[in-house]
Amino acid sequence: MNLFGGLVAVDLDNGRGVAVPVLLEIDRTNAGCGADVMCTREPTLGDQQLADCATSIRPQLVTELAQPMGARAPTLSADMLDIWFSVGGKEIWHSSRPSVFKPWGTAAADTNLGVIGANTLHPHVSPDGLTMFLASDRTGTTGGYDIFKTHRNLRTDPWPTPDTVVELVSASDEQSAAIDGLGTTLVMSKQLDMVNGYDLYIAQRATTSDLWTNVTLAAAVSTARDDLNPHITRDGLDLWFAATTPNFGLEIYLSQRASLSQSFPMARRILELSSTSDDRDPWVADGGHTVYFASSRVNNLSQIFVAHR
Repeated sequence: MNLFGGLVAVDLDNGRGVAVPVLLEIDRTNAGCGADVMCTREPTLGDQQLADCATSIRPQLVTELAQPMGARAPTLSADMLDIWFSVGGKEIWHSSRPSVFKPWGTAAADTNLGVIGANTLHPHVSPDGLTMFLASDRTGTTGGYDIFKTHRNLRTDPWPTPDTVVELVSASDEQSAAIDGLGTTLVMSKQLDMVNGYDLYIAQRATTSDLWTNVTLAAAVSTARDDLNPHITRDGLDLWFAATTPNFGLEIYLSQRASLSQSFPMARRILELSSTSDDRDPWVADGGHTVYFASSRVNNLSQIFVAHR
């Protein structure tokens, strides 16, 4: 390992027995070397597949959010200073931090988002931190879970009581709605019947003041098994989700398209995030260098993990 300035040149095992050179940029204000190490890939790496597998830190538990147990579905504002996640399928919890180089503060349930006696799960916040989508089976829903939305004017404002997104309501079970940065593309997980399981559906609208229309199956992405927990990046080009596999339980997948006018193609499994336990609920930062997700790889309990590349 060679240290020069704020950079470390190091060969990392890419998980397939091959050492891959990367540059690690270390924030010197933090004495630790954990989630605050960022990785910049060298342009001379060569094979793109090796570059994709190079990670500066393998997935690690976000220890500040290790309690309570049963944490799932992390979602962050674009500046990564606020995080929300579901706990036990009943509540939405929140934590904040003053800087991406500081630890998360104490998390607590946001009572404005949940309802006593009902399930509330799969939060997804808009990049500006002002709009929240979630799924709930609270009184008034149809077909099990429906998609709800709430909006606030300032990040410091409390969340108003969520309302159903009426144009997305059906007799089916709808969960895990996520939107892109323009607010004109929405991806959700939808179960038409118990035989076919969950598939990914995409809805569109021309402007943020319009209703969602053209709710169509993402045919090339959806598998014969359950497709869950989608996250679409702010540019609308990358679609992350979890799917059940015959041998590994839930695994994280990625589908990438070249332009907004194209459909999402068949997805690939992200091997470096895999474990022998369920791995699900990916949220990916702008640029694709940081991913938060839920995994039960420690003590078989769902907790929040983070990885960088």
